[in-house]
Amino acid sequence: MKLLIIFAVILSAAIAKEVETESERFECIANYLRDKKLLDKNFKYYVQARQEDLNCTPFVTELREKFLVDSLDGKKASSSEEGDDSKEVDQFFIDNAVCLREQFEAINFPEIMMKLFVYEKSVKTSKNQKKKLLAAANKELENKVQVAMAMCASEDVFGEMFDKIIAESEEEDTLEEKQNDYCIRKYVADNEILDSNQFKFNLNPDNIELNFECKDRIDDMFESLEDVLKDAFEVPNQSKKQLRCMNRVLRTGKAGEFIAKISVLSEVKLNDEQKTVFRNEFITKLKGFYIDMVQCR
Repeated sequence: MKLLIIFAVILSAAIAKEVETESERFECIANYLRDKKLLDKNFKYYVQARQEDLNCTPFVTELREKFLVDSLDGKKASSSEEGDDSKEVDQFFIDNAVCLREQFEAINFPEIMMKLFVYEKSVKTSKNQKKKLLAAANKELENKVQVAMAMCASEDVFGEMFDKIIAESEEEDTLEEKQNDYCIRKYVADNEILDSNQFKFNLNPDNIELNFECKDRIDDMFESLEDVLKDAFEVPNQSKKQLRCMNRVLRTGKAGEFIAKISVLSEVKLNDEQKTVFRNEFITKLKGFYIDMVQCR
């Protein structure tokens, strides 16, 4: 009985029709996406009736790989850039090829590209519905690719940001900067953001006169910080609704408190192990902010 089953499987594969025409490619891709429940629930499509089964598996497998390989081609990704920007994008793809492939697999990049093909080629879809489906798929693609890129760039970009914050400044601070630094230290101490038993720091190392209020200063600094983070993340096409959402992400995630903590840590003598722990925490935290902010649409 087992031999008969094996023979039947081999025979069915042998007589299955190879994928040749665009309508057959459409059928293979649409059925593949349908089986994975990746098509919009309102999308209906038509495929022609046929006597023999299409041998779709090799075609879909090859297509998935092609989409992945093409997506990792830095030259294609940098084709819209010029000069040094193009070289920088190209180098990013070279340096992060392994990470990018893993991320593009994780976000189902090939499947989103297939979805765009199916929606575009569907003959039973109205123009209005097709426009909506394509817009939604393109939005999904843009959001997920941004997240994938951030996941791979975060080690360098956010790590470098942490190193700059922790590095000792050789420039003399102005009186206003010293007052702001005092307010940050006081905020961190008053709200027990750092363990005072483990991390000792002087609230007023410059012995400045404390003839000022901190609350408004802290509010202004946190607001400025939110603007800096939004600019640094370069989330495109920011509408008023999107900006409100991004502000909510940063405030809910207590971005101000977190950066205040890291800022105070720059004045504490940390050993290499502690620096690594806080550096990784910083990268993870900012990566989370970015991923959540990208979803603000």
